[in-house]
Amino acid sequence: MPDHYLPPKEVSGTALVLVSAYNVIARSRQYEQGIPMPLSLGAINDYCEQYESPVPRWIFNDCIFALDNSFLEEASKRR
Repeated sequence: MPDHYLPPKEVSGTALVLVSAYNVIARSRQYEQGIPMPLSLGAINDYCEQYESPVPRWIFNDCIFALDNSFLEEASKRR
């Protein structure tokens, strides 16, 4: 069955919060010669000082780093 006939996938509230957190944290991304650098743990710490995490901190960090790795892989493919 084609994808456009399938009902939309449900997304958990926790996933939405994590992606939103990543988007906020990514605003602090540094670039060197136009190349995006990985997000720092300091940037994540700064975020967590202001906002409550919906999951334990180690899971939060792993999720943010996984999202960032995906972004960096895509950015690398585009170069």
